[in-house]
Amino acid sequence: MVNRMYRYVFALLLLSSLTPARLGLFAQTLKELKVNISLGHTSPKSTQFFVRLVPSHSLSVDKRNAWSGSAGNGHVESQTYTVSYPEADITSIQGMHVIWSDLIAHSDTDTVRRLAQDPAWRIDFRKIRFELNPEGTRGFSLTIDQLLHCRSFWIPSLDLYVSTGDNLVSFSAAQQQLSSYAGMRILDQVRESPEASYESFKEKWANMGDPSYAHPAQQGPGHIIGLSWDSTIEKFGIDRGAGVWSDYGNADQFRFWFGFANLAEGIGTYWKSQTLENGLPIVTTVLERDGVHYEVEQFAYPLNGPSEQRRGDLPMVLMQRVRMTDISGEARIIPLTVVHERSLPAQDDPGVIAEQLNGQFLLEENAHHNVLLAIRSEEATVSWAGVQEQAQKEKRVDVTLSVSLPAKGTRELFLALPSPAVTAEEHDALGQLDYASARTRTVVLVVLSCERGAI
Repeated sequence: MVNRMYRYVFALLLLSSLTPARLGLFAQTLKELKVNISLGHTSPKSTQFFVRLVPSHSLSVDKRNAWSGSAGNGHVESQTYTVSYPEADITSIQGMHVIWSDLIAHSDTDTVRRLAQDPAWRIDFRKIRFELNPEGTRGFSLTIDQLLHCRSFWIPSLDLYVSTGDNLVSFSAAQQQLSSYAGMRILDQVRESPEASYESFKEKWANMGDPSYAHPAQQGPGHIIGLSWDSTIEKFGIDRGAGVWSDYGNADQFRFWFGFANLAEGIGTYWKSQTLENGLPIVTTVLERDGVHYEVEQFAYPLNGPSEQRRGDLPMVLMQRVRMTDISGEARIIPLTVVHERSLPAQDDPGVIAEQLNGQFLLEENAHHNVLLAIRSEEATVSWAGVQEQAQKEKRVDVTLSVSLPAKGTRELFLALPSPAVTAEEHDALGQLDYASARTRTVVLVVLSCERGAI
């Protein structure tokens, strides 16, 4: 009686220590799958190989030790493994990004079939990692779902073939199945096709850089060119009208645009071109409006000059030159308006002030006299005003420069847009920035970086 009681209590304790998941594992019957790996089918010379199968936590493999040897030059090595695995319900991906949905909707039948069988689509946590070096840094993974449904895998770059099941698909049979796809790999097509031309590119793609182009799902200004310095957080996005947008990841949020090139008003009839100088990060935007040829050149430069070390906290300045040339044949005074918006801390927002310093017109936030925008133009008069729009959070200032433009003549003005705003202690550094010198140094340093392979 006592012994039976002890056995009963012991059984209860044993059962109580088993979680539902553990009970499920005991109840579940594992299935087995043969997996054959072979190497050396096409290699012209004999090479050393290393193979180790690493199963995920719910799987087991009968051969856990590494397999190594040499194969190639007509000699094929193969080995068969037995993988034990539990059954599982395979679910399709949830929350797929709409980009992939659009891609699949516009793909051919073979592409749709391939993507729908991809392990990123058919979620299966039962994986086997095929490690091809002792460090485990080279190789690939296959899921049980893939091994059960595809049955054969040929990886030409590794000269490695995988076949599964009781009736293994031979390498020659697999090659016969693949023969209808010969030459259809992207690498094969690139190797055999003629060099792509700009004309063929234009036939395939809409001109997304044209100011009149708008993608159906477009957010913000659309096409943007990013300007910055190596590793810096502060970045400037240049839109098709030479307007400036702060990076989403930048704590300093701002906008800047020219009145003669406001995207919101439409610039398609005025816009002529936007180019990079020899591929360098110097953007030139050209527009013609009301008898004036406008050429805006922009590049990013560190406030205190280039650093010898890569740093993310460099204060940056967008250097801008506006060159205006009369094409009407009439001398006149033209108004050139620039608009600047910037988010300022609510507790430090008593407004914006302006001052003249060392030949520059400076817009400053009144709390600490940090500079928001600097303009240098010796031949223009300047007027400015704060602007308030409904539900507007950013501080907005419109600056209008009255420029005397001779018939067929040219005038220039220079603007410096800093990020973050330049503190009062660094006013001198901003005032000492010379556009031409900064431009030359930017070109030299970028070219040197390219020669070192940094870009």
